[in-house]
Amino acid sequence: MESYDPIFVPARGRGYANPGAICHLNSVLQALVSCSSFVKAVFTHADYLAKTRTGRALYKAVALEAMAADSRSTREGATPQGPSTSGAPGPAAGASQAAAQLAAALAADVRDRRPLSRYGTGQESASETLVLILEMIEHLGDPAEEDNPFSLLLYHRYEVNLRCSRCGGGGSNFDVSTQFNLFHPTAPSTPEGFGRSIMYETTRLEGYRCGICGARTEGVRQSLLRMVPEIIV
Repeated sequence: MESYDPIFVPARGRGYANPGAICHLNSVLQALVSCSSFVKAVFTHADYLAKTRTGRALYKAVALEAMAADSRSTREGATPQGPSTSGAPGPAAGASQAAAQLAAALAADVRDRRPLSRYGTGQESASETLVLILEMIEHLGDPAEEDNPFSLLLYHRYEVNLRCSRCGGGGSNFDVSTQFNLFHPTAPSTPEGFGRSIMYETTRLEGYRCGICGARTEGVRQSLLRMVPEIIV
């Protein structure tokens, strides 16, 4: 885990132009550029981002935004060479345009990879947009490709145990990635409740078919926290 480092983030926040219904993406981008771990990862993994359309657009949007409000990262040499942004307008104007270009790249990649998806036809969810960005910057085809370094920054990892309420049998999956959304009506109202909601959760599964006894009955799904990401919220 790295401590928050202000050298990688703008000194002040700015609003983005909203040429269409892209407020969902603007809010995601504003949140990400305020997180030093994410901005540093963009500079560190520029070559990874350069391999996808969404990745290149994300690099440009974050790099221009980081330079728009404050040039500290450039002065201190914190910005390694990455995908070219030559020909772009000045940082302040370019960052806002880059957000719209990121939306266009994301929509194009989603449509290419998920032909049945309707992303980009109307108002979208900021949470779903973040998930799509993480998926669209991943490389396709090579099973030996490196893990997505940005997913590792943002996803909690859980062990999930399934149990049959009839015979007690079940199985486990030790590689489940989870993104938290705390705006749910039953969101915890105390620090203790917040801690419990992250550490473990038990839910009932109706119509669960047991792989051991074959019965279709109620199952129990228990999620146990195994790894906390660098970016928690």
